[in-house]
Amino acid sequence: MRVSLILGMALWLGLPCQVLVADEADTVPVLTAGDIQVTAQEITQILAGMPTEEVQAMLADPAKAGELAHNLIRSHEVERQAQAAALEEDPAIAWELRQARQAILQRGLLKNFITQQHLPDFEQLAWEHYQVKPQRYRSPRRIKIAQIFVQIQDGDKDTARQEAEQLLARVKAGESFADLAKQYSDGPNAERGGVFPDWLTARVVPRNPLLGAAFELTEAGQVTEVLESRGGFHILRLLDNEDERQ
Repeated sequence: MRVSLILGMALWLGLPCQVLVADEADTVPVLTAGDIQVTAQEITQILAGMPTEEVQAMLADPAKAGELAHNLIRSHEVERQAQAAALEEDPAIAWELRQARQAILQRGLLKNFITQQHLPDFEQLAWEHYQVKPQRYRSPRRIKIAQIFVQIQDGDKDTARQEAEQLLARVKAGESFADLAKQYSDGPNAERGGVFPDWLTARVVPRNPLLGAAFELTEAGQVTEVLESRGGFHILRLLDNEDERQ
């Protein structure tokens, strides 16, 4: 197995590389590129750290074996530069270099292995999933609304209700909802004409049932009747509406 792999490396690298297969010892150079030599022992150590599937893939494809050879030689070049700088005299750095070289080789091989696999057609899988559960891919109806809010002051609910009814009558008579909200609303968005900052979907209704009345409106410009909450009275106006869509 090892000899076949080494031959594959040589074929992939071409003329600058020659194979010196020898049975005498694992320390005999079996792969050379210029003055760089790779031993059988080194190749064996690399293979021992790889999944069996990757080793078999390299045996079946000389180009993959060549990729290993390329990475081995490149790592030797890096190591040689480190030696020239006397970095390997530090035991800690020498150990890190060995670990880094091993990591470089394994990453390169893993990347090559993954790219050669027959991956599924993810677009087709997504389409099939959509056909099974299309409801999961629908965008729900959403609305944009504005509000006039009259707060109950000092527990005087009747006065607050009366004020809200008067404001609703003025809106129905044609006065600007936004202007009335700016002038009379006690809501947090009064300065913006009572406009809510975000679009709303029906998911907000369980948390705030009062907003359910807004979802009963169907055309922009429509308003609700006066709605009562614990804090006061509300008038809601539908500004925009987007129907459910796929």
